[in-house]
Amino acid sequence: AQSVHLSLLESTKEVTSQFSNHLFFDPRPIVCPEEQCKPFNNGTMVFVDRDHLSHSGSKLLTPVFVEAITTILEEKNR
Repeated sequence: AQSVHLSLLESTKEVTSQFSNHLFFDPRPIVCPEEQCKPFNNGTMVFVDRDHLSHSGSKLLTPVFVEAITTILEEKNR
């Protein structure tokens, strides 16, 4: 299952890179820093089950979303 997910991420990255007004980011390094997703990271519950982030896990992505939104808005206002 993880190999299929990785393949889809790579395909999405490739397609996204063809458009100047699109931004791709991969959340894996944030929620799965050891290349393998685990329920807990440094004592913090990241996943509530195999497919869903916990509240704490989703909060890990907040800075990435803020950065992506800021980048898009800055490009739009140029």
